[in-house]
Amino acid sequence: MTLSWRRDGPVRWEAAVEPGYDEYAAAVSPVFPLSSTSGTAPGTSAAGASFNGHVALGIKLASHFETALTGSIQRAPQYQELSAGLVLRLTAP
Repeated sequence: MTLSWRRDGPVRWEAAVEPGYDEYAAAVSPVFPLSSTSGTAPGTSAAGASFNGHVALGIKLASHFETALTGSIQRAPQYQELSAGLVLRLTAP
C-alpha cells in the first residue's frame, strides 16, 4: 500500500510512503577460498517492519527550467539506505 501526496505549480512538492513487513534469511555457507581450514559463514535471519519513503521539493525558475531537492529512505530489518539529490530539469518548449 502506497500513500502519496502531491502539489503542482511554481513550487512543486511530492511525498510518498510505503509501510510493509520483510523477512530475510541467509544459509550457512563456506568461506572463500574453499579449503579445509577456511570455515563457514554463519546463517542469519531477520523479520520485521519495513518502510520506504520519498520526498521532493521543486521550484520553477523559468518557463522551461526547474530545480528540486530530493530525499529517500529504505529501512528493513537487514538494511537501511538513505539518499539525497539535487535535480536540474530542462523541458522542451
